[in-house]
Amino acid sequence: MAHEEDSSAGADLPPPPKKKTAAEEEAEKRRKKLTPGSLMKAVIRSGSGDATPGEGDQVILHCTTRTMDGIVINSTRKEHGGKGIPLRFVLGKSKMILGFAEGFPTMLKGEIAMFKMKPQIHYAEDDCPVTAPDGFPKDDELQFEIEMLDFFKAKVVSEDLGVIKKDNCQDTADGKEIIPSREEPYFFTIGKSEVRDMLGDGRLIKRRVVNGKGEFPMDCPLHDSLLRVHYKGTLLDEPKSVFYDTRVDNDGEPLEFCSGEGLVPEGFEMCVRLMLPGEKSIVTCPPDFAYDKFPRPANVPEGAYVQWEIELLGFELPKDWTGMTFNEIMDEAETKLRPRSTSPFPPSSTRRTDGKRLIREASAMAHEEDSSAGADLPPPPKKKTAAEEEAEKRRKKLTPGSLMKAVIRSGSGDATPGEGDQVILHCTTRTMDGIVINSTRKEHGGKGIPLRFVLGKSKMILGFAEGFPTMLKGEIAMFKMKPQIHYAEDDCPVTAPDGFPKDDELQFEIEMLDFFKAKVVSEDLGVIKKVVNEGQGWESPREPYEVTAQITARTADGKEIIPSREEPYFFTIGKSEVPKGLEMGIGTMSRKEMAVIFVSATYLTKSSLMPHLEDFEEVYFDVELIQFIQVRDMLGDGRLIKRRVVNGKGEFPMDCPLHDSLLRVHYKGTLLDEPKSVFYDTRVDNDGEPLEFCSGEGLVPEGFEMCVRLMLPGEKSIVTCPPDFAYDKFPRPANVPEGAYVQWEIELLGFELPKDWTGMTFNEIMDEAEKIKTTLLREYNHVHPHDDEEGKIFANSRSSLHLNVAACYQKMGEYRKSIEACNKVLDANPVHVKALYRRGMSYMLLGDFDDARNDFERLMKSIDKSAEPDAAAALLKLKQKEQETEKKARKQFKGLFDKKPGEISEVGVESEEGKNVDDTNGSGAITSADMDVGAKDSLRGETKHAFEEERPGLLGRLWPSGRRIFSSLGMNRYTMAAVIASSVLLALFLGQQISMAMPTAGDAAFYRASCSECVTNTCSLQGCSRCIGCHRVNVDQNLQMATSAIGGVAAVNGASCEECRMHHCSLQGCSKCVICRRVNADKNLEMATVNGASCEECRMHHCSLQGCSKCIACRRVNSNENVAMITPE
Repeated sequence: MAHEEDSSAGADLPPPPKKKTAAEEEAEKRRKKLTPGSLMKAVIRSGSGDATPGEGDQVILHCTTRTMDGIVINSTRKEHGGKGIPLRFVLGKSKMILGFAEGFPTMLKGEIAMFKMKPQIHYAEDDCPVTAPDGFPKDDELQFEIEMLDFFKAKVVSEDLGVIKKDNCQDTADGKEIIPSREEPYFFTIGKSEVRDMLGDGRLIKRRVVNGKGEFPMDCPLHDSLLRVHYKGTLLDEPKSVFYDTRVDNDGEPLEFCSGEGLVPEGFEMCVRLMLPGEKSIVTCPPDFAYDKFPRPANVPEGAYVQWEIELLGFELPKDWTGMTFNEIMDEAETKLRPRSTSPFPPSSTRRTDGKRLIREASAMAHEEDSSAGADLPPPPKKKTAAEEEAEKRRKKLTPGSLMKAVIRSGSGDATPGEGDQVILHCTTRTMDGIVINSTRKEHGGKGIPLRFVLGKSKMILGFAEGFPTMLKGEIAMFKMKPQIHYAEDDCPVTAPDGFPKDDELQFEIEMLDFFKAKVVSEDLGVIKKVVNEGQGWESPREPYEVTAQITARTADGKEIIPSREEPYFFTIGKSEVPKGLEMGIGTMSRKEMAVIFVSATYLTKSSLMPHLEDFEEVYFDVELIQFIQVRDMLGDGRLIKRRVVNGKGEFPMDCPLHDSLLRVHYKGTLLDEPKSVFYDTRVDNDGEPLEFCSGEGLVPEGFEMCVRLMLPGEKSIVTCPPDFAYDKFPRPANVPEGAYVQWEIELLGFELPKDWTGMTFNEIMDEAEKIKTTLLREYNHVHPHDDEEGKIFANSRSSLHLNVAACYQKMGEYRKSIEACNKVLDANPVHVKALYRRGMSYMLLGDFDDARNDFERLMKSIDKSAEPDAAAALLKLKQKEQETEKKARKQFKGLFDKKPGEISEVGVESEEGKNVDDTNGSGAITSADMDVGAKDSLRGETKHAFEEERPGLLGRLWPSGRRIFSSLGMNRYTMAAVIASSVLLALFLGQQISMAMPTAGDAAFYRASCSECVTNTCSLQGCSRCIGCHRVNVDQNLQMATSAIGGVAAVNGASCEECRMHHCSLQGCSKCVICRRVNADKNLEMATVNGASCEECRMHHCSLQGCSKCIACRRVNSNENVAMITPE
């Protein structure tokens, strides 16, 4: 996937430079201080292997420093006066001299080397990060003898590198065993003990005995909750003196209490708040957090330390009180805040509070002064909000007699409005002589529309802010106010009406019609919601959800606008089908919720629900939200739409398969314009089995996968998809026309998360990397660059990525995939010279000579004339390749079609019998490979059942040229004649290749190696190629020319795969064993030219430099007689 320079097909933009870290910049800055001869190395003893330490590795070494005369200055070795303790450094993290930083990464494990350093390379370096030892000759040229004992990837535990972790190490630095091995494991606790010190002074201690369920602390009852616990209390000094046990003294019933209300001792509650459901803990508590400041059981003495054994059975989070009526709040308060009569912490006439918490008496919901309890410390002051500070500042303007109230008619109940409540009232303002100045009532010249205020949020005169909270529902009162209490107040937040006598003392007659807890929808208070009945769940509709609701509407004076009807209204949020204010209010509701939404004129917009607006100042909407369907605009342009019909299980989006996963879905696909035209249904067309596929691998259409990733298990959704995200860029079912919009009904049955990469093998990691690469390419395909400079840069970047992928596939022998990658570039730019060249080369290597010729000829005619020489060379190479193929075909099938049909049939039978005999030696390995490949192909085929295109048959994939021969003869691949002929042709084809590869006995260039199973000589220059069934020997006459550039015969080393006893030639660079999937690599490969040949049956790649490499799985032979022509100079 790296950027590849290819001068033969045009130049791509280089990749963006990688941003260097501070450590890398510092290392590069220091590296500039190196001069020729300032650091020199001589190897005294060679090391083992070919691995050298890199950044992040810890190196362990011995170091002896000498002068140029050989005098030892200091050393870590005992024989030179040291302690025998080796040095440790972490490359890239430890501070060290420059010579060490540059020298250590060049050493092998076990190597001993002498480094000669100039002063500026060791301790005399400017700004040297380490200080020379006392008396060290830092200004002299010195020699450092280094023995690299070991190096490994280090886990840095402490930032100062004082603690480094490496598995399986318990000795001292000099090898002396300190802790011997023993059968019994050690038991210990971290820190002082396996506890939590709740106060930090060791007095209140919580010890967890049994783990709970969930994640700490997210699943703990940190907030005030209804808690259920079992506990047993004992005196710490007398463990057997149980003073209370819920399982005994409470009839086996657990203790239930609300946290935050002082119903249990403070230390008890502090510890329970940090427990998980199901957890058991032992708490040791001092007296000031136990019963000295809490009603004490009779058998607990004053000043006693106690111990509680607590089990948290569970807890319930509190209800959201927003939108509840006052009576409902009071009911909740009575239920949850009043101490229970069965509480094991009994009530007392001398109940006290401490300095951290007030015990609030729930019946009054206020602080109760208890003279018998003495003088307690006040609670800590609560931080005031800005609104509270402003209200307190305004309240100081009140003076005796400035605000007076007279009740005209008493109200009902004893509840009064508080902060956050909306009050609805009529107001009539009079002079002290009784003359009406203005009024909301019709009988006094008003419009009959009451006023609405939200206490603590609405702007109002000071007299209203202080008077409204004193009124009961239905009460009528007269407020007499001095001028400084109404509109003549300094910095009054509201302006007096025109002609209003703001400097006079006035009377305000107020009738409190109603008040309730308000849900403020808009900040300017133009939309307010009153909850009548709570809904279900937490989700609220938003754009572009589809909503079903019962709606009625009336004006503020009671005039009906939208009457009630049996059929509910259906509309889509965001499409202006209802007034804006109503839409905003419904956006705060949950399913089955009933509410009244107050909408001012500002938010009354024209819609299909209210096409005519008659200058309404306010409208009250009564709404019951029956249902809504989650609608998600996946692209933001309204083309790919996902509608959730049935809710799934879990929380969105945490429980969705956002990451690549194995997904199981049922789906039904129809054409959007023809809803009854079902083109695929897993329950019908897949024998009732669900579709299983891995996301991130492009196995389903793009839009399909995008929507499934945002579904919850059990969810059912309807997806409307445009053609470019459906089947226009994906294998299209036969009954889906091009450019068709489709609709899928999808049900996500479940999914499996991907594996953790930790501990995965190399092959498994590479498979995961392939998925990531595919995902990256798909994300590139989503973006359509504009016709500007940035768009061109992005298009070049995307093309470069596709072409690099194509080059990788070509090197691996996956020519068809290489062609597909080139096609993606040519779709955007049909004359891209590099894409044409690379696709033509892939066609040629695949054997599709006509298509290759077309690409090379197009390249010759391209605007870029610099590509003509490359195109001409490619056409010449193509002509040679065609001649070679034609020559081989004539030679291999000479005289074949002179045989009679009967003779061909006999040959086919003999071939099968011979095959059974020949497979004796290698049948086990072959069967395993075939089974592996077959299993993968079966799974792949099952996954792509609904989306795969038809592929060539076995003969077509195994032998493309043979497939063309049979087609020219009119023999279909399913006829018996074709089957018999394919067996004969394949047998002759393999036999011809084997005979061509036999060595000559007198050739001095080859070293013989014996194959013990068949006593057949093979060529050692190939490493070792094992004979399968005593039928083949691999030899390349021209191999000397390929190996000379890398040191002759000695540079070629065989690599053995012990799992399957199959040997690979290191000139292949990377040869993947079919049986055990082991990969063997050769670092010298870059010096030789590798031409890949792909065997599609087993997807195993071969290097043509071997001359003839036979695939173990499918018996295919790939030969190259012109190795000398492709060998580098």
